[in-house]
Amino acid sequence: VFDLQNIENNLMPINHETWIGSYSGRKDGELNFSSERNEVFVFILSGVFEVENRLLQSRDALLLNKIHRLEFEALCNDAIIVISS
Repeated sequence: VFDLQNIENNLMPINHETWIGSYSGRKDGELNFSSERNEVFVFILSGVFEVENRLLQSRDALLLNKIHRLEFEALCNDAIIVISS
């Protein structure tokens, strides 16, 4: 069970390769990796995000290749993002 209200505008690790975060509108976030990742999977549980200059809405997913840092911005309140590498 995750209490996303206590981690607003921040990512919380689920395990060593997966994070979840709840963000309010116009809040930026980023995830830095210690080494280049061959694949990073992003899934939007709810709300709208801009992820690496791509607009993603609820239930949208994005797979990125060869990435060191992931940047994103919530575009609405109570937006929830899941990131896995």
